[in-house]
Amino acid sequence: MKLLRFVLPFLLILFIASCKTSDDKKSQITPRMAEIKVSWGEYYKKRNELSGHIISDALIIKEEKRSGKKMFDTLGNVDADLYVPLLKEIKDSIISIQALHDAGDTLRYLGYKDKKAGAKLRFFWNPKYKAYATDAFRNIYDSLNALVPTE
Repeated sequence: MKLLRFVLPFLLILFIASCKTSDDKKSQITPRMAEIKVSWGEYYKKRNELSGHIISDALIIKEEKRSGKKMFDTLGNVDADLYVPLLKEIKDSIISIQALHDAGDTLRYLGYKDKKAGAKLRFFWNPKYKAYATDAFRNIYDSLNALVPTE
């Protein structure tokens, strides 16, 4: 009985501490991570138009550029459990593949902007062709698209 008196409160505290709330998940995103902007989508070279998304601080925004005019629409937040590892994967891919620019009329792109580090990068590839260098960015592109809420 004495053992139960000590074990039960301990288990209750352990249970409460292990429960995650949305605030706990949001705290996984450090202030440094929150400043990073990742963009991805398709760029139509001849028309100078793009259709894509931006994610920053786990918030996804739809981005369109048509006739020289940019339009933005907030879509919602992404689960930090998905966002944080994907951001690490993006950084690792950028380090290993430092430049990528394919030719074509319609290109897919991945952008990375980190003001604090002075980094502004954009990687372009032609979705028609597969090359070794584009594999990592293709996978990231697909993973980012999976995060976009369906309308």
